[in-house]
Amino acid sequence: MANGQVAVPWVYADPAVHWPGNGRLDLPQEWAEAPARRPKAGVPEEGTFQPKPELALKLLEEARARSIPHQAILAEADSGKAPAFLEGVEP
Repeated sequence: MANGQVAVPWVYADPAVHWPGNGRLDLPQEWAEAPARRPKAGVPEEGTFQPKPELALKLLEEARARSIPHQAILAEADSGKAPAFLEGVEP
C-alpha cells in the first residue's frame, strides 16, 4: 500500500450475530520510517511497522485471552507463509 490506511481486524461471527472485536492499523514500513508524515495523516506517533501476520496473531491472542470461541481462522494468503503465524493459530 503506497498511501492510505489498512486495518487488520478480528470479527466474531455465529449463526445469530457477527460483530467486530478489535483491530490494528497496518502501518507500512515506509510510514514507520518517516515519522514526519504521520501528523498530516493522523497516524499515532507510537505506531511501528509489524507484518500483517504478526498483527493478526496478536489479535488472535487477544481473542483467546477473552475466551472468544472459534472454529475457523481466516487470514490473508501471505500469512500462510509465516511460520510463527502458523504455529500461533494452533490451539
